[in-house]
Amino acid sequence: ERSVIHEPAWQKPTVPMPASIMNLANMFETYFVLKEARGRLLGGSSLDAAQDFNQRFMTRFLAFHQEVLSSSKRQGSEPWQRRLEMASYGARMAWSQEKPGSQWELLPHYCQVVQGRRAEYEGRGFLQVTTRMALEERWVASKTKTEELRVREHFVVFELPREGAIVQDFRIAAIELDAAPAK
Repeated sequence: ERSVIHEPAWQKPTVPMPASIMNLANMFETYFVLKEARGRLLGGSSLDAAQDFNQRFMTRFLAFHQEVLSSSKRQGSEPWQRRLEMASYGARMAWSQEKPGSQWELLPHYCQVVQGRRAEYEGRGFLQVTTRMALEERWVASKTKTEELRVREHFVVFELPREGAIVQDFRIAAIELDAAPAK
């Protein structure tokens, strides 16, 4: 399954408006999307502040990372052939192709909600929350057997359906690797 990202944060806006107006509109839309998401999530009543959402997103990404690792260790199992409620095919492919070596460990440094949007595709409505996440990655290089380290920022888009039953958690809809530095 493929997710369609509405107004990706990593692309320049197509509407020629002053940045101050765009920032204000983004702030309000993001607030209302997070408020709606709070009511759609199991245990969402505990999400009182932006920090609570950020923590949940980092925890979800770590679970996704572990699932990609475990599926890549199984013989004959492709990392993208896993649970669709965890991540889309595109997000799984993007992250699994980033694996630098064995024993790939991940430590989130921070997560920041960048924007929230309502999107519709395939006849269904979704809430999409884009975050900027800084991740420290450690692994053992295959050739030299030495430990390597890198810290990178990525845009990670989380989504959940707007209708139907309360959902367990967000799913990772897309990952834009190596985000440009924030201005």
